Amino acid sequence: MFLHFYHPSAILLDLNFIQIHWYGFIITLAGLAGFFVFRKLVGAYCNTPLQKIVFKSTNILNLFFWLIIAAIIGGRLYHVLSEINYYWQRPLEIFYLWQGGMGIFGAIIASIITIYIFLIRHKNYRLRITDYGLLLLDTLVPALALGQSIGRWGNYFNQELYGLPTNLPWSIPIDLINRLPGYENFTFFQPLFLYESLFCLMLFFFLVNTFCHSDANQNPEKKNLISFWIPACAGMTKKRNSDVIMTIKIPGTIFLLYLFLYSLWRFFIEFLRLDPQPIFLNLRLGQWVSLCLIIISIVFYFLIKKRYNKTVMNNEQ
Repeated sequence: MFLHFYHPSAILLDLNFIQIHWYGFIITLAGLAGFFVFRKLVGAYCNTPLQKIVFKSTNILNLFFWLIIAAIIGGRLYHVLSEINYYWQRPLEIFYLWQGGMGIFGAIIASIITIYIFLIRHKNYRLRITDYGLLLLDTLVPALALGQSIGRWGNYFNQELYGLPTNLPWSIPIDLINRLPGYENFTFFQPLFLYESLFCLMLFFFLVNTFCHSDANQNPEKKNLISFWIPACAGMTKKRNSDVIMTIKIPGTIFLLYLFLYSLWRFFIEFLRLDPQPIFLNLRLGQWVSLCLIIISIVFYFLIKKRYNKTVMNNEQ
C-alpha cells in the first residue's frame, strides 16, 4: 500500500509568516461534510409548523456552530484528562490544538449538553425537551460518524493514533520523533486511524440507511424508493405528490444505535492502542468509558421504547 512507504508531513502549506497544518485543514473538511449531512437530515423532520420553527435554517446553523465549539472543548478536555500527567507538566500545550489530541467521548457529552441548552432556550415554543432532543441527536450522529471518518486522517498526518508494531503490508511508518517511549526501535505500526476511518464510514452509511428506512415499515410502498446514498435520502425529505416525509418511529434509536456500535468498536480497538491512559483492572480508560456507554445505550433504549409504547397506548384509548 501507498501508506506503507509514505512519510507524511504535518504541514500542508508553509507561507513563512503562517503555517497551515493538515490536521486543521482536514478537521475543517470534516466539519463542513458533517454540517451538510446534518442539515439534510434535519429537513426530514420539518413536517409540522412547530418543527419548522425549531429546525429552521438559522436555528440549525447557530446550533451547529455551537456544537462545533462544544465538541472541540469537550473533546480536548477528555484528551487532556486522559493524559493528565503529561499536560500537568506542560499546561500551555493544552491549547496546542494543531498538534492533535481530541477525545470523541468528550465531544459527544459536550454535544448532548449543547443540544439540551439549545432546546431550553427555545422553551417558548412549548417543546417536549426529551423528544426534540432525541430527534436532534438522531440527525447529528450520522454527521458525526462521517466527520470522524474524515477527521481521522488528520491523525495520520500528525503521526498519531497508531497501534502496536507490525509487519503487515498495510502498516504505516512512524518517524522516530513521533514514536512513543519504548518503541524507538520499531518503524512500522498498526494504522489505527485507518481502521477507525473505515469503520466510521461504514457506520455513517449504515446510520443513514437506517434513517432513510425508518419510515419504510409504515409505508411499504415507498421502501423501494429509499436509496442508500445520502443525497437521494435527503431528496425524500420533500413532499412531492405522494412522497413521504421521513419520520423516526422511536426518537433516539439512531443515536443509541450509534452509541452502542461505536462504543463496542472502541472497546476492542483500544487493545491495539499505545498512547498512555489510566489503567484499571487491565482495562484502559477508553475501554471503561466504552463499557459505560454500551450499558447506558442498552438501558436507555428499553426506557424510551417503554415510554413510546405507553404513549401509543394512551393515544389509542
